[in-house]
Amino acid sequence: MGWTILSITRAELAMMGAKAVGATITLVTTTGFADDSEIPAWARSAIFSIKELGILKGRSHNIFAPQATATRAEAITLIMNLIQAK
Repeated sequence: MGWTILSITRAELAMMGAKAVGATITLVTTTGFADDSEIPAWARSAIFSIKELGILKGRSHNIFAPQATATRAEAITLIMNLIQAK
């Protein structure tokens, strides 16, 4: 039996994290990240919310990299921060 490797983007990870913590998702026009124009509209509010809650941060130089594949380390960090937030 083989493993199937699934990948998710950082934007998708942010959305899952925001929903898991029960964050209030209010419509925002900007997240404050340098690459804000690359963040999909459907994820912008979730990214802003979890950034404000300190659950998931951007990468270096204030870049969020929404279309980049989320790393295992980023997923574990999100999970650990969600546990602390609950």
